[in-house]
Amino acid sequence: MKPMQKGMLIGVAIAVVPVFLMGATNYEIQKTNKFELHPVEDGYSRPAAFVLNTETGEVYYQVEEKRFTTTMKK
Repeated sequence: MKPMQKGMLIGVAIAVVPVFLMGATNYEIQKTNKFELHPVEDGYSRPAAFVLNTETGEVYYQVEEKRFTTTMKK
């Protein structure tokens, strides 16, 4: 086998073998979270955030009123 043919054969093998191996791999679809939390600054010193339900699309506004208590408004 000539050196050029041998080099081309190795080059094609280097390109084809990884593509074949990646195509044979089974990937599981990862489950997305039901809720997403998006912090916002509401102009006050208290923390606030938008809570998004990714299944239904509902959005809640969560405000920390006092220590350890929160309220959620739709």
